[in-house]
Amino acid sequence: MPGTLLDHTTSRGDCRARVHKSVSDTGVWVSDLHDFLGTKMKILWWSLAAALILAGLVTVWLPIPTGVPLLALGMIVIVGTNRSAARMLRSRRRKTPPLNDAITWVEDRSPLRFARILKRTRPRKK
Repeated sequence: MPGTLLDHTTSRGDCRARVHKSVSDTGVWVSDLHDFLGTKMKILWWSLAAALILAGLVTVWLPIPTGVPLLALGMIVIVGTNRSAARMLRSRRRKTPPLNDAITWVEDRSPLRFARILKRTRPRKK
């Protein structure tokens, strides 16, 4: 069919060039979509982290122990989505052994998904 992606009336090399051009155009479109969705997801995760931290700050004074876990979840979301925050936590853990011990204690008792995020912030040996 003339005008379709694979026009049989053209030479074989021309078909490859047209298919290759179409694939590269699709790749650019997918890349733009990925950038757009990546930005939206980052906004979603940071909004979730802000909500968790605010809820933790509000409930930290209540007798029901919800404040500290909510603050910790907010911190985990931020560290899991931001490399500079992970680096900052890693350097703070290196400089403050009691903080490192506390976070290591939490790592050992956390679900696997949260523990993986926290283990990435362990101080590296120099």
